Amino acid sequence: MSKYDNYGKRILKNIGIFTSRIFGENSYAKYQIFDERVSQSSVAIGIQKLVNGIPLADFKLSKSAQLGYVAALADLQEVGFSRVYFVSLWATGQNDDVVINRAAGQEFANYIQEVDDKDRFIIGYQTALIHFMNGITGDKGIVNQIITEIHEHGGSEFVENWFADTNTKLGELDPLAELTGSNLNLKQVQDTVASLFTELAANKLNINQFANGNIAIKREHVNDFLTEVALTASELSQFKYQDVFTTINQFVDQQLVPMLNLLSTGLMQWYSTHILNENNMNLLGLPHTSSQQIRDYIEFPNSIDEFFEKMAIFNLSRYSQSRSGGRDNYQLKYSVELINNESLIDKYGDQVKIKYGVFDLIYQELVEVLTDQSLIPMAQYKKRQFNEIRLGIYDGTEANKDQIIEVSFTIRSERVMKKLINDAIVLADIGRKDRLALTNARSLSSFVRNLNDDKWAEFNYDVEKINRPTRKVLYWIYQSTFIGELDADEVTEAI
Repeated sequence: MSKYDNYGKRILKNIGIFTSRIFGENSYAKYQIFDERVSQSSVAIGIQKLVNGIPLADFKLSKSAQLGYVAALADLQEVGFSRVYFVSLWATGQNDDVVINRAAGQEFANYIQEVDDKDRFIIGYQTALIHFMNGITGDKGIVNQIITEIHEHGGSEFVENWFADTNTKLGELDPLAELTGSNLNLKQVQDTVASLFTELAANKLNINQFANGNIAIKREHVNDFLTEVALTASELSQFKYQDVFTTINQFVDQQLVPMLNLLSTGLMQWYSTHILNENNMNLLGLPHTSSQQIRDYIEFPNSIDEFFEKMAIFNLSRYSQSRSGGRDNYQLKYSVELINNESLIDKYGDQVKIKYGVFDLIYQELVEVLTDQSLIPMAQYKKRQFNEIRLGIYDGTEANKDQIIEVSFTIRSERVMKKLINDAIVLADIGRKDRLALTNARSLSSFVRNLNDDKWAEFNYDVEKINRPTRKVLYWIYQSTFIGELDADEVTEAI
């Protein structure tokens, strides 16, 4: 049985019913500093099922419910990630004032006091939100399809396509640095900006292309009561709305695809430049016990908002062609809630982060691909090489720097680890000489002090950037040629 099986069954079982931690935006709530019940809210953690809404038979008999349904479709035309969080809470049956206030849009506010039956209006409105969310998080919704594609096709071909696409667009650019003429030449800036804007404007999902998949929402899988609405043409003309199928696809095309495209590009670029880096000696500290421990060791950002908060390369505001350059600050747009391109602030003075909820499962699945296709193989490779070091038969050759950056993810992963081991193996020779001179380090702390010594200049890495697990690994390499001569309490437990 594949290691994915249990995880996959759990995801595919639960994703169809719904993960309720999703988002937040200021639409019907009109205040920049809002109630701490929202900003500090812990409502809806876990997986919940979408409620059913109003029965069709009752819907047909209620003008107020029909008005609510159409009002909701109108309010969903410009819904963003932030508000979808509260839309999803309401769609799972959470009806407290804070949720409704944040989930409802302007048309809800306009009509709630005008209708004959407020309760019917509200449940009609909620039903449209349920139908919308079913296309996002339902069994055959877009999120489930994306996760299934990654889950089933996230192997070597997927990751090679992903790496090649990102490398073509961004080369070796640091995604944590802004695109400016101070660190790049003009052509690099222009080419990168053009590439990112093209990616934002594309109507194709990168993940779908990497997996050679066929992700699409089908009309027959979408619930829609719009054809049963019996309002007059005059009443309907007051709303700017589209049917549920079109509304879902509009959100996917205009909101989800651009965000996920930048996410996939940024994640691979961050990983390939900051983690899969020939100077990242901390890779030698990789555990080889479980994939979860490996992910925890690397310290991937926990969520999409945390990830975008780091990605200065996505602040394209200075290159915007729109009247408001702030609209193109995607680092900010995808990490915090905004009003008129300004950060929403809570009563504590903190920026309000976007809650992505179920979309974070897509992010975590991409992290899983990097773990499976790069980190686990590197940890296994390291373990094999260290066994050779332990047996005194290691015969590594120095990795070629030019080969490390060639466009092959698998080869790059192995050669980065190989180079780091080759760079660290000089410590074994130093250790042997120190032992013969009876000057060998007797503790981890004394070893670390010696790493800064000029006589150890062959190990040319900044000790301050090396974490404790890796220091212990390096100390083990230092001891490796005479480890059999040491008492048990003198041997480092790193390996």
